[in-house]
Amino acid sequence: MGKLAISMEQIKPSRCAVVGCTNQHRSVHNLPASEETRVKWIEFIFNGNVPERIGKSLLVCASHFELDCFTNLGQYNAGLATRLTLQAGSVPSIRRSTDEAIVSIFKKKYFDRLVNSVGG
Repeated sequence: MGKLAISMEQIKPSRCAVVGCTNQHRSVHNLPASEETRVKWIEFIFNGNVPERIGKSLLVCASHFELDCFTNLGQYNAGLATRLTLQAGSVPSIRRSTDEAIVSIFKKKYFDRLVNSVGG
């Protein structure tokens, strides 16, 4: 296949722009096209301290969004999708510094939803 054939293992995860985030999530999201939503994202990314000049391509990893922001979470978790897809108008709202914290939050929310759907 030549030099253009690149496996997924060779691609480095993109870096999340959220201040303090060290996650290397494989699902990252570009700033939205909507100016109103974009402003909210930028405020979140810089924790309210937006610099005068910001980069052209800021990315936010999936760890900063609530589970209900994703349209394909089930497919992603089942390995049927390689990246998560956000619903239009979604805004990042979760601040965590480690993957462990995020995994525990996701597991708790999933467990709570499962228990509540069964009637527990």
